[in-house]
Amino acid sequence: YYDDQTFEYPFSDTDFIKQQLTVEMSLYAKFIPSVYRTINYNLDGGTNSPNNVTTLSSGKELLLSDPTAPSEYLKFAGWFTDSEFKNQITLIAKGRESQIDLYAKWVVKDGYGLYAVKSSSMEPALSVGQAVVTTSDYQDLKVGDIVVFSYSESSAYYCHRIVEINEVDGLTRYITKGDNNSTIDSR
Repeated sequence: YYDDQTFEYPFSDTDFIKQQLTVEMSLYAKFIPSVYRTINYNLDGGTNSPNNVTTLSSGKELLLSDPTAPSEYLKFAGWFTDSEFKNQITLIAKGRESQIDLYAKWVVKDGYGLYAVKSSSMEPALSVGQAVVTTSDYQDLKVGDIVVFSYSESSAYYCHRIVEINEVDGLTRYITKGDNNSTIDSR
């Protein structure tokens, strides 16, 4: 509160105590409007935490909460202020008045692999550009399963279906073929 309309001389609680007011007095209130920031969350399929608000007063801070992953194979790796995932952030500090865009980063959980289909050999089951998640558990493979593999002399990965399983000299041999290919894989 102020005792004049210029808002230069604040009137404090101790002023009320010190002065025994016996006359009528006018006090003036000065209101400072809050500036609100919009927060945009780019979740790439995930579900945001209800603790992460979409508007926030510039006078408040927000400790960011983890969202829920879009898949059981992915885990949250942090909030970032850029889509290239270079500037990580855990807290929106007081005082920032501009719009904030945040990006959720997802990584594959340990024990899984993530591959992109690069050919039409598995169409219509898998299309070019589609993501394939793999596990390192190969003990229960059966005919009809889709596997990702590479040949020892190649850095390329193949994503094909098991069409036959043979035991040869105590070793398991998997025969594979792309659904859209006319012949089995040659190795």
